[in-house]
Amino acid sequence: MKFFVKAQTNGNDFVILEDCDQDFEEYKLIADRRFGIGCDQVVVIGRQTPTKYGLKFYNSDGTEAAMCGNGACAAALYITTNIEKYDELTFEISGREYMATRHNNVIKLFVERPQMLYTVIEGIGGRRNGAQAQSYTELTDHVAAQDEQRIDEPANFRGQGTSQTPWYRMVSAGNQHVICGMEMLGVVTDLAQQFPECNVHFVENIDGNDQHIIRMKTFERGVGWTMSCGSGALAVVFADGAEGITKIIHDGGVSIVENHGDLFSLSVESRLVFRGEFYG
Repeated sequence: MKFFVKAQTNGNDFVILEDCDQDFEEYKLIADRRFGIGCDQVVVIGRQTPTKYGLKFYNSDGTEAAMCGNGACAAALYITTNIEKYDELTFEISGREYMATRHNNVIKLFVERPQMLYTVIEGIGGRRNGAQAQSYTELTDHVAAQDEQRIDEPANFRGQGTSQTPWYRMVSAGNQHVICGMEMLGVVTDLAQQFPECNVHFVENIDGNDQHIIRMKTFERGVGWTMSCGSGALAVVFADGAEGITKIIHDGGVSIVENHGDLFSLSVESRLVFRGEFYG
């Protein structure tokens, strides 16, 4: 029997467990919406000090995710509600440290500046420095071999692609993301198969009233379509080259991403939905 809390951030839903060590089949069962509790990801919290916690994330197919921005925010709300009444926490995730702050139900997560790994204006399988990338492995191997030529040139999404000249960019924000225009929605299956280690995001600028606004749809590795993606929002804003504050509109809600230079921050509203016992 396991005690759990169900939480959500912009419709991206989680089952939160403390000090739990299960195999991937158990996490897969917990995440199953018919035979388990049901969620996009399982979040496992391990306490290190009163203000520092280790986090692990497991997708609904049981695979481990290197990072989950929305899940980290949900965990911050859970910890500051149920364990320690601190307004600031440090997380260790996949060997990296992240800071989170809380104001009411709004969590602000600070991350290192993302990295641009790859950019293409020619569509899937396009060329970079004369090399044809046919898969995620080949693409990332090529980037590693050509590290001194790594692309780090984010640019605004406006006018970047059409149905005739699609584009995409690969960004690391603790985990890997492929970002492309809404015109590529029809080839989501191809993108997911070509880049199986990546979350795939479809974006468009919808600026208005002096605000920088990006609409975003997400297909997550190991999950499928989700209502939002926090680390993806960070990757999208970085790839767009946006300065200052950007509003991201997901299917499940709104994220605010700020570019602070060497740091980026993600602000979202998380909710604890219910608690229970899982018998397995």
